[in-house]
Amino acid sequence: MPDRKLLILGGTAEAAGLAEAAVARFGDRLLVISSLAGRTARPAIPPGEVRIGGFGGAEGLARYLADNRIDAVIDATHPFARQISANAARATEATGTKRLTLARPPWPRHPLDRWIEVSDIAGAAQILRRSAAGSGSPSAPTSSPPLPISPISGSWCGSSTARQRRRRWARMRS
Repeated sequence: MPDRKLLILGGTAEAAGLAEAAVARFGDRLLVISSLAGRTARPAIPPGEVRIGGFGGAEGLARYLADNRIDAVIDATHPFARQISANAARATEATGTKRLTLARPPWPRHPLDRWIEVSDIAGAAQILRRSAAGSGSPSAPTSSPPLPISPISGSWCGSSTARQRRRRWARMRS
């Protein structure tokens, strides 16, 4: 019988790693329950118990925490999953459940990078549409090539340096 119960709001690699580490470290003394949103057809199942699907808002999550006597919640959801994070904050506040939120470090800038900052997803989509149409972007010189985002080149932001990205872009254009 476990001494404590931990709910990990997950669906990310970090959440799966946390579940694995908690199970390895605490064994039978801690019941680790990973909650997945259910948006992936075949999710990787982390160790411990797994529940799939929503809670029914903050009130539903608060009910789940109380009914299952959850001692702590770790919010390790995707950075864009704002609704579940907001629900977790309200539910843990309402029930007095301890909550830890995983905060990822920002991407470091490289001196050769050319970043275009936008305020939200809609702004990023607008920049991509302009780039795809060949009109460039408001903050980029008109002589610059469009952003190299395509199925061939992979992600614009990643671990490679700006120089490597430019080489990859040049190969794509030739």
